[in-house]
Amino acid sequence: MNKAFLVAIGTAIALTACTSTSQMPAGRTLQFVHASEVNRSCVALDVPEITILTPPQHGRVKISKSRFKPDGFKPSNSRYKCRNTLVDGVTAEYTPDAGFVGRDSLKYRLTYHFNEPKDENYKRELSHEDHSKSFDVR
Repeated sequence: MNKAFLVAIGTAIALTACTSTSQMPAGRTLQFVHASEVNRSCVALDVPEITILTPPQHGRVKISKSRFKPDGFKPSNSRYKCRNTLVDGVTAEYTPDAGFVGRDSLKYRLTYHFNEPKDENYKRELSHEDHSKSFDVR
């Protein structure tokens, strides 16, 4: 599912769902998603948006624009070479409340601005991916 974090997939408005859980130590911050929209020349076309649909009950989320190396492409993808190139994107981090131990969760939406073409002719085309994320804070 990593590829989905990096590139818009599908139709004009595609809704998909993905659920994942991460274990993390109490008192720490965990980056749980990073997303970018890069073409086959490793150039960022736009910066996706992250929207919190249901906030965590026992922590907070920080969403930031940043630069990172996209790492979700499989070797068979023409953008696999981009894994060593810094690109513009967006990240989200979860920090549990002080003293909290247990399970917390949130729901978020990734909004992409470009489609995934068969060639280099990218078109502006919105797509959405809804995700659920749980954190086991120990």
